[in-house]
Amino acid sequence: MSSNVSSDLIWAITRNNSSYIVKRGPVKDQIIFTREPLSLTNQHTRKHSGLVNEKAVGVQAGENGNVVLITKKNAEKHGDKPASLYNKTTFRKYKSNRKIYSAIANAVAKNVYRANRFIGRCCPC
Repeated sequence: MSSNVSSDLIWAITRNNSSYIVKRGPVKDQIIFTREPLSLTNQHTRKHSGLVNEKAVGVQAGENGNVVLITKKNAEKHGDKPASLYNKTTFRKYKSNRKIYSAIANAVAKNVYRANRFIGRCCPC
């Protein structure tokens, strides 16, 4: 993604033409999901799209039971180098779930990746 291309333009292009789109249900009540690696909620909206937003976070299951945190770097510096656009941090399966959660929340909060969604939310109370 180049820094001189608007995120609105990218969304307008990929909104209806993306290989990540998954449509479920009958045509009149159809729900659209996405399989983007950087979409935490799997909703096909501009707000949750990892392709469009400059900062995006993804959490995936790695091999051997590990957890992989993927964060997107600044597109202005790394836009012409797609291989270096993402940071991947692997958490071993031997760590407790609480330690993995707090490490992910701290990493997300330090880089201001949608901080209000992660900090202080361990349960839907």
